[in-house]
Amino acid sequence: MKTGIPPLSWDEQLERNGGSIVQSRHWAEFQDALGHQPVWQQEDDYQWLGSVWTSHGLRYLVCSYGPVLAKGADPAPAVKSLIDAGRQLGVDFIRLDPQDHRFAKELKAKGARHIADNQPSHTQVVDLTKSLDELRGDLASGHRNLINGTERRGVSIAQVSDRHNLNKFIEMLKDTARRSHTVFQDDYYFQTLWSTLQPADVAKLYVASVDGQPVAGAIFLDCGKTRSYLYAGAWQEKNRQAKASVSLVWQAMMDAKDAGMTKFDLWGIAPTDDPKHSWAGITRFKQGYGGAQVEYAGTWDIPLKPQKYRLYTVYRRLRGRQ
Repeated sequence: MKTGIPPLSWDEQLERNGGSIVQSRHWAEFQDALGHQPVWQQEDDYQWLGSVWTSHGLRYLVCSYGPVLAKGADPAPAVKSLIDAGRQLGVDFIRLDPQDHRFAKELKAKGARHIADNQPSHTQVVDLTKSLDELRGDLASGHRNLINGTERRGVSIAQVSDRHNLNKFIEMLKDTARRSHTVFQDDYYFQTLWSTLQPADVAKLYVASVDGQPVAGAIFLDCGKTRSYLYAGAWQEKNRQAKASVSLVWQAMMDAKDAGMTKFDLWGIAPTDDPKHSWAGITRFKQGYGGAQVEYAGTWDIPLKPQKYRLYTVYRRLRGRQ
């Protein structure tokens, strides 16, 4: 186990094995800037990046969408490495969301608990190697009509890099949170993300405007050949009239294709087509771009201090969490 920022060779291996932005070297720099100590291990067959968190009197190691395995590799050494690191750090438990389903059997054998998603266990991924005509053909008819009518509705879309537009985006996030009864990260989180990842050309902010006034915005993160759609907000009343969000995401997708990227990860959909699921609406929005549904192994906790962890599970149940 090592602490601090991984070496420059880290992302080369990550891209080779299909790892996520939240396992990248730049993400380690972002977590470090937030005050979460980066912890990592890199071997020929696997790599993982984690960060140490504290909450409600607990200290735990978070490994989002990791470990990342080489093709055909055994997951057991990676899990052992994580457990050894957790014990060395003295944390109460380890939380991980491996994308690779090969981890499930090994995690069960180590006494891990499968819990409610921390990172989404289902996502929608668009193949950008398809031709433009194919990508347009994969669109839902409603999305296609809105994209074709972008200029007619007076909507303009731009990638921006200034703090003024970032602050406008944060205000749009707050309006979205108020009206949808959801919770986003605080201002400091997004300011830190921007100061860390935008100069590295990882974070891209797109803003859709009508008559020079912003109505919707989104932050996308680039890693290797994949662009991911992580954060979105809008002035809800204005955007309901302008219907700008569909065109905004399409523009970011087309720019990613033009830049030579091969995947566009829409980052999180509902696990089923249940119309009552809390993510049903955003899932219809994301699946309107076509692509394929991808399922990961879900979120797992590995208790290292069982008695303390049992008290924590009681607390989670009282809060309505699985």
